[in-house]
Amino acid sequence: MMEYLRIEDILSDSNGLFTAMTAIEGFDLWDASTAALMDNHYVNDWSGMKIIPHAIEKRLDAQNKLTGSNLELMANIIYMRYKKSWSQYYAYVAAQYNPIDNYSMNETEDTKVNTNMTTKQASDVSTYDKRNSFNAAEAVDVGSTRTQGVGDNNTVTNSGSWDDNKSNRVLKRSGNIGVTTTAQMLEGDSNFWMNWNLLTSIFKDVDKIMTIGVY
Repeated sequence: MMEYLRIEDILSDSNGLFTAMTAIEGFDLWDASTAALMDNHYVNDWSGMKIIPHAIEKRLDAQNKLTGSNLELMANIIYMRYKKSWSQYYAYVAAQYNPIDNYSMNETEDTKVNTNMTTKQASDVSTYDKRNSFNAAEAVDVGSTRTQGVGDNNTVTNSGSWDDNKSNRVLKRSGNIGVTTTAQMLEGDSNFWMNWNLLTSIFKDVDKIMTIGVY
């Protein structure tokens, strides 16, 4: 009778896949102490009795253990495949929100004022004709002529830039817009956290590669 190899036969429960992932460059999802706990939980409580596929079996050493460079290889393959999903899982856990709000929006308004302005002032000049009337002792004004735009221009310039006069404000709107009752939203949030678990999701992803496809 053919004997199948299982997860508990090939992986260490203290220095296994999750510990190996912490050595990957740029890895920041969990530290070494957390990894050791995950290795123990995965092997002893979650997948220890599950059968491994041929793709894993051919990477075992003479003692049927996944160790050394092959352990590192599988850790890198699994992390490369699920890195984006696992980062999103952690985002779910870290998210700060109000479970009874189903509407949230931040609106940012930027305003800029242009202070570049040039003002030109032109002086008006009026000239008068003086003539001596018949038998008059002094000359008197008999007419005048007004000329616009004659004389020195006085120019005033205010210098500035758009960025020097920028301001902004943030308007936040949140709450329940009425399409779902508060009780329904609390029930939905509670059901999500009862049915979804961070480690369970990660372990299920690892099983897709480390165990045969019947689990």
